[in-house]
This record gives sequence, C-alpha cells and structure tokens, in this order.
Amino acid sequence: MFKKRFNLRKVIATAICLAGLSVGNVLAQNVDVYAAGYEKNAEGKSIVKVWKNGNELHSLATVDEWDGDNSINGIFVVGSDVYVVGQIYGKNKNGDNKYLGKVWKNDAELYSFDNGLGGSYAKGIYVSGGDVYVVGYEKVTAAWNSINTAWVRKNGGILYSLTNNNNDPDVSAMYVSGNDIYVSGRAKDSFGRYKGTVWKNGSQLFTFGPTSAPGTLWSNTYDIAVSGNVVYVSGYSGTSSDHVICTYNGSVNMAFSGAAYSLDVFDNKLYSVIGGKTVRDNVVTWDSYENAWISDISVKNQGRYVCGSESKVAKVWRNGEELYALTDGTNAATASSIFVVERGNTGINDVQTNSISLYPNPVKDELLVQSETHIDKFEIYDIMGKQILNGSLSNSKSINVSALSAGIYVLKIGNYRGKFVKE
Repeated sequence: MFKKRFNLRKVIATAICLAGLSVGNVLAQNVDVYAAGYEKNAEGKSIVKVWKNGNELHSLATVDEWDGDNSINGIFVVGSDVYVVGQIYGKNKNGDNKYLGKVWKNDAELYSFDNGLGGSYAKGIYVSGGDVYVVGYEKVTAAWNSINTAWVRKNGGILYSLTNNNNDPDVSAMYVSGNDIYVSGRAKDSFGRYKGTVWKNGSQLFTFGPTSAPGTLWSNTYDIAVSGNVVYVSGYSGTSSDHVICTYNGSVNMAFSGAAYSLDVFDNKLYSVIGGKTVRDNVVTWDSYENAWISDISVKNQGRYVCGSESKVAKVWRNGEELYALTDGTNAATASSIFVVERGNTGINDVQTNSISLYPNPVKDELLVQSETHIDKFEIYDIMGKQILNGSLSNSKSINVSALSAGIYVLKIGNYRGKFVKE
C-alpha cells in the first residue's frame, strides 16, 4: 500500500513539472509569499533584498559590513506596495557612522529616522488606511551606550512616546487591532532591571517577569499578536534561556517553553517557532527544521509559512517542506521577515448572497448575520487582506464591530465572503 501511494505521488509531481509548474508553486498558488532579508555579494557586502514567491523583487540597500545590529525587522504588503523596516549602518546627518532606522516602500527609501545622535532602530511596521505606523527607538545622546527613547511613529512623525521616567525602553514588535496599537518590548522597573512590557496606545498595558529584589534576572519580549481580547507575547522571564509564551486577558499568564521567538495567531490558535519546530498552542508540534535557523512565521488557512536560512541559503518553508530557495548558496544569505497574502481574500468581486445576508450595511455597532444554514466561526479582513478580527457567532448571530475603524471590510464564513462598510 505504501509503495503504491508513493508512486502515485511521484506521478502527480511529474505531471505538475511537465505542465511547467513546480510543486512549491502549486502548494502556494492561492497565496503570495513575500520575504525580506539580505544576501552578501562577491565583495562581502550585504544587500537588503525583498523576494516574492521565490523570485527577487527589490534590492534596497548595500551595507559594507553586516553585523548583529544591522537587521531587517518587518515587512507589510498593501495591494502592490511592499513596505520593509529595519536599521542599517551608515552615516547620519552629522557625518558620523551610526545605525539608522529606515522604512522602504517598494524599491525606494520612504523614511530615515536620524536625530544626529547615537543612532536609531526601526523594529516593526503596520500599514492601515494609507497610514504607515512604525515602532522603534533612538539613543538620546551620541554615546553608543546612551539610554533609549522609544516611540510609535505615524507617517514619519511621532504619534506616541513610550519613554517614562528614564525607563530606557527597548521595543521589539507591534500589532494593530482595530483602533488599538500594541507594542512589545522591555523597560526598566524601579530596581533598574529590565522587564518584559506591552504598551497599548502609548500607555503601559502590563509587564511580566521576576518580581523579587534586584538581581541578575530580567525579562524581555520578541514578538506580539492580538486575537479578540487576548494579547500573546513571546519572550523570556528569568534568564535568556527561560523562554515563555505570555498571554494577557486582564491578567498575565506565562507558559514556559523552548526558545520561542516569532509567533502568529490564526483561527484563535497560537502558532510559534520554538527550538526549530512549529508549535500550536504551545503543545502540538507540527513541523521540524533541525538544520535551519527560523526567523519568522505567518499562518494562512492550512499553510504554516516560515522563513530563515539553511546552509547559507535564504529559504521559505510551508508546513515543514521547503517551498522556495531564495538564493543559490554562493554567498551567505537569510530571510528574516515574512508576509503572506491570500489571493482574493477580500472577495469583493465574488460575494455570494444566496445563503447569507448581512445587515445593517453600512453598520455602526452590531453586524447581524442571517443564514439558512448553521454557521459558527467567522473572520473579518480589511481591504488589504489583513485579518482584523475572528471569533464565534453568538446565538443571536451578531458581531460587535464597534471597535473597527471606518472603512470597507470583508466577512469570511467558510467559503462565503461578504463585503460590509463600517461607519
């Protein structure tokens, strides 16, 4: 039985190749997979790159020497526009060599955050309603070991300051849910010890980590995601080897795990990359990447997409199998950020109205869903394809959308997709 199954898979794969398609392209044919990272050239210089579906899309910048603080920290896609955020080593406006936080849009630099002092770092990005949000921090003096001032920027200008009483904040990622902006990072407590910290709309939402008297135990965060009223954060508490997944829903709960760095939430399930494995809800192990370094994860429907590097080659994997080799291995390379877009997930041109109807439309607070068949789970996307909300329908078949910003959204229930307008 096994032999027949194996041969059948070979026949299918052969037929796909004869048709001019790769197995990876067939697996990913309903999504577009974007990745950002770097590749060294023959001279040893590092080139910041963006790839789409396995092919190079943009070459953004060249860095003479790529070290631990040069970093591509995020990628966000809106329609045909690709935004990338990070920091690279270069000359500031005073001619001094410093790290400069930058945002690129497609193949051009959009923003460079340069206060002329000790450098800046851009750590996360989100684009909504034509506005570009970036989280990062900068040094307050020219010294490399100066304390930080952290911020959330909107279209280049500071929207929120996250600095309070010399707490020396260091941020790691951001997530936008409806009108709310969440930021993960760390800040010093009254003992001068760093504690993992999450901010909401510029104010501290919660902290986690050691609560005893001053010592060597700190806590920190790596990534953040929000689903409904629950905030998920990956990081560590205690020492750098005591990794945790922290959840917050009015109170803090920590589950110790392996080395959890990147995470994503889909269909109310938490996916994270822990110690070379993809893990769901910190319990179920899905995929193993024993010889690879995994940097980021994005989950779409049945696809668990991760990016990273293996044997100097920048790669993207889907459900544990290699999907794209982004480089040829001649020079060292890695993909550090990933963004997956489901094709046509807005469904604006393919709305089915036979079995489900939505009202009122436009809606202000409660969206009512009328259906001839049983429905349970729902998802709401903005017009850029970003999942904004998901959950279960109540007995009244209504969804509270009062927290959503005004605009056009798409409700997805099973195979149904319906457009509605939030006032």
